[in-house]
Amino acid sequence: MRPARWLLALLLVLSGPVGAEGPVLRAAVVPIIAQADFLPQVLAPFLAARGARLAMTASHGREVVRAARDGEADLILIHARFKALAKLRRDGTIAAPVPVFANPIALLAPAGDPARIADAPDPATAMARIKAARACLLENALAGLTEVQRELWGEGGCYLQQADAVGLGAVLAAQRQAAYTWWGLHPYANSAQSMSPRVWSTPALHRTLVAAPVTGAPGAALAAAAVAWLNSPDGQRAVAAFRLPGYPAVQAFWPPVAESAADEPGDADE
Repeated sequence: MRPARWLLALLLVLSGPVGAEGPVLRAAVVPIIAQADFLPQVLAPFLAARGARLAMTASHGREVVRAARDGEADLILIHARFKALAKLRRDGTIAAPVPVFANPIALLAPAGDPARIADAPDPATAMARIKAARACLLENALAGLTEVQRELWGEGGCYLQQADAVGLGAVLAAQRQAAYTWWGLHPYANSAQSMSPRVWSTPALHRTLVAAPVTGAPGAALAAAAVAWLNSPDGQRAVAAFRLPGYPAVQAFWPPVAESAADEPGDADE
């Protein structure tokens, strides 16, 4: 993770004028939730209806866990795969985590998109087109991502692997070789690189995020209401409509998929 490229400082987002009275929802989140003001934008109608304000801290998952334990948050949002979640629930620090949305892994096309994957209806078609065009796919060797890449690719064709092709390193190497590669849409959008992302509704390419009120926190009831609102039709429409700057045609968040806690894969957005 590159702190200079992620929002790690305290963010205070107000639903009304500075100094306005009203309840405050303290949210500790991983950086992907704060990127391009996603959570403040999505929760704006919920907060406005209650005259509430959002105070949001964005940092690594370990800091989100610490904020929950130290009583510094009413609500946490973190990837479902984060291993410490289960312990937080067992020791009563948080209420049951609720899946709220998922961020996608994107297939990144080099300049000109020689295989024409931009309009491929699904990843399998995209892989077939890359092979038919005799183009190459460079594996992004992030833990937790290699297996799905290999399954989608299958046999044959030009499938590249190299030691430094991890996270942003895979993107840089793919650009040098005019190859395709995979990476999370959100860290890619933060990377200022010139490839073209394509995402699909394929569950294996989504990483679910969960929300959980912090037990006994002053704003726990407001946090529970916010979680319920995120999963309401209005909330899900707001989530689906959100776009990252520069990518108006690329859906940034999707409905959540079932995931169990696992060893944290260390993705750049966590």
